[in-house]
Amino acid sequence: MKQITQRKNRNRIIASLLFTLFLITGIILFLSRTKEDFGRQPTTSVLYKLSDIYTAGSIFDRNHTLIAKGLSIGQMQWNEDNTIRQSFSNIIGAPIKKTSASCYSVLGMAAPTLYGYHKTCLDDWKQWIFPQSKNGEPIYLTIDVDIQSAIYHSTKQFDNAVVTVSNYQTGEILGMVSLPTFDPTDPDSIVVDKNGFIDTTYHHSCYINKNLQTSFLPGSTIKPILLGIALDINPDLVNMTYNCKKTTHNFHGISVGCYDGEYHGKVDFESALCCSCNGYPIQLLSQIEESDFEQGLLQLGLDSNETYPNRFAAVGSTFYGNGEHDIANRTLATIGQANCRMTVWYLTSLYAAIFNDGIWKNPTIFYNDPNQLGKGNPEETLIYTKNTASILKKALIAVTKKGTAAVYDMSSLGFTIAGKTGTADTASGKRTVWAVAGIIDNQKPYVITVCLPDQREDASGSTVAGPVMREILLKLLQK
Repeated sequence: MKQITQRKNRNRIIASLLFTLFLITGIILFLSRTKEDFGRQPTTSVLYKLSDIYTAGSIFDRNHTLIAKGLSIGQMQWNEDNTIRQSFSNIIGAPIKKTSASCYSVLGMAAPTLYGYHKTCLDDWKQWIFPQSKNGEPIYLTIDVDIQSAIYHSTKQFDNAVVTVSNYQTGEILGMVSLPTFDPTDPDSIVVDKNGFIDTTYHHSCYINKNLQTSFLPGSTIKPILLGIALDINPDLVNMTYNCKKTTHNFHGISVGCYDGEYHGKVDFESALCCSCNGYPIQLLSQIEESDFEQGLLQLGLDSNETYPNRFAAVGSTFYGNGEHDIANRTLATIGQANCRMTVWYLTSLYAAIFNDGIWKNPTIFYNDPNQLGKGNPEETLIYTKNTASILKKALIAVTKKGTAAVYDMSSLGFTIAGKTGTADTASGKRTVWAVAGIIDNQKPYVITVCLPDQREDASGSTVAGPVMREILLKLLQK
């Protein structure tokens, strides 16, 4: 009888052990099979908790220059070079527990890797069940520290400046500077409220990456983007001409002048972009139906809720904003006014598609695997036909040769630049000025956008943003 009882107990123990083994195996298989989805969207509360447990991993640029690394829990050690610290400060971001806007910073986007979420939950199940290591994994930014420094030195004289540089063939972000900045090694530079949070609502804040988190009136830089919609619908519109004079600048009861009261006479597609005529794009876009136009806006990702891979985040860009989809808003938004708003990064990405045969590339700002650098995200979208992109690129090359962007023509150095400037009047009476440039070169397929908000009322994209773009281009082309 005693032997029978012992045999039963032994069988129960074996059965329990087998059940436990099967259960653990099932959990491991589940985690491994759902790694992509399960690991990508950890909750904010989980990341907050992990940031209290884990020392953050290291952050390198694309050339493996160390930007910052976790020194201890909640503490980062930054590169000793002041230019590197300042230029990367709000791109990397403030500590994720001190800001509600961490999703727009590298610390927020890469938090699952930097704070051990992927490692603990997915890659090493023993660490999840029996945690020992408390160090996150490294990430490798697509940003080039030399490009970042060049941008910073070219713009640091401005109180408010926003610049993005991307590779239009891969979608990788090569540089991203947002002024003002802060010194992350200075405890007094991080000012928090009574609840311990940084104020990131103020659009001049040194703590936010305005390339991703703030949208601006785009002025004339929006014109090629919108003209591309019309050409995809009706390619023959490229042949339209327009007589730019005072009597032809009244559109449906709305009087729209050109920059500082200028009139340009008879213009065609190319010359209208060169002189940045306001009447031409309004007249051309009036030739297409509103329903077709709005479908084109959605194709470009405007007035839609876009999501991006790898936790990349940016506020939305919009044509109509919260305004009515009526002729008044359409007329003014066509020249980058009214409720039209663009983030600097997104405007850059749309120009990148023009220079890349109409192909829009998904954005990338970091990788977990350094071997991915230079490859970009394979996901892409055709937002313009190749023919439309070719027409736009040709016209934008003309803008730098003989138009408003001539100040940063680089033909003397043997480089072809396609560009566009823009000037927007804001409600405050100040101006936001822009310059966009695409280097038409397979060795340096870069697109650069310079945005300078809060400029004086007589400033323009040509006279203020243009010279800054020229300085940046000279540094990039000679690099």
